[in-house]
Amino acid sequence: MAATMMVNGETLELQRIHDALAATYDPRTSNEERNQTLQYLSELKSQPESPKYGFTLASDLSQQSFTRHFGLSLLEASIRYYWNGHSEEQVQTLQQWVATLAHNVRSQDPAYFRNKVASLWADMAKREWTGSWMDMDEMLASLWDTSDNDKIMVNRVLVLCILETLSVDICVREDTIAMLRQEELGQALNEIMIPQVLFTKHVDSRGKAQEARFTQDGWLSRMCAFLSSLAGSYSVTNEMVTTCATLTLEALKPTLVWISLDAVLETNCVDCLFQALAYGDESVQRVGLF
Repeated sequence: MAATMMVNGETLELQRIHDALAATYDPRTSNEERNQTLQYLSELKSQPESPKYGFTLASDLSQQSFTRHFGLSLLEASIRYYWNGHSEEQVQTLQQWVATLAHNVRSQDPAYFRNKVASLWADMAKREWTGSWMDMDEMLASLWDTSDNDKIMVNRVLVLCILETLSVDICVREDTIAMLRQEELGQALNEIMIPQVLFTKHVDSRGKAQEARFTQDGWLSRMCAFLSSLAGSYSVTNEMVTTCATLTLEALKPTLVWISLDAVLETNCVDCLFQALAYGDESVQRVGLF
């Protein structure tokens, strides 16, 4: 009976969230009612059950995009603002939820939804990577190397967004949260980016590794190879290919700020950048000029 009451309570709360969101988007809603609704939605983010509501809404494909996006914002608030209040079990659950959402992104999902999922992944990584999330690189590789041909491009766009965010926050912008773990995060990012031959030299000279690495070739090599594979295929009629090329260049920008020259040379990065300029439409060439 207690379990049934809990399920019914959760169902009622989810319906209330749905109704509140619908009211905020309804032009017929009065200002007073809209303000009350927005206050409820804001206060909801601090509730203990909000991450569960967030995952339920975000993963429900029958919901409208704005409802699913609000679900992501509940998870975002739980990770960014209430992290210290989570138990180890709750942290693991959040990791599983974020990973599930990442594996379930679809090409028909709005870009703002997919970008928010990538942002949640990066938020988790800045707090738990090299801690309880040692297999993060393996999970990224799983997304990148998916056997589902219909999801290859959308998955790779997601991974590129994650890698770009991590490079920016850890090594370029010095994000507040990332700065608290700057040394270990920076070393882990270097580990997964550089090719195996350089990683071996790095370990031999510095005598330690965090075992954050899964891919043998490293993400810089993978990004460059992917960009080269797209050369000559850019077209206004193939929006996804052009988007992938653009986002690969965007991900390379912050990476090249901090990565070693040896890694740049080993991965033929300069050649692939010239290919992006030589081929492709104006949008790709514009991003390639950095």
